[in-house]
Amino acid sequence: MKKGERISPHERATAFEVVANARGMSEMALRVWFQSPHPSMPNLMLTEKLSDDLIAYIMSLKQGRRTGRGL
Repeated sequence: MKKGERISPHERATAFEVVANARGMSEMALRVWFQSPHPSMPNLMLTEKLSDDLIAYIMSLKQGRRTGRGL
């Protein structure tokens, strides 16, 4: 996706909100998920920092998650 886009140009891509709210989803599960091949997902080569940031972003989309900022 390009900066500011909310919908992937790949029509089969799962929305990050759906991923975040999948049963049993955790930071560890996302690490494994990013390192496993998927038919509709490109082979990602993420730096540790970028991986950490992406996982934190996806986990921030989890419904019912407390942000610690009173939101």
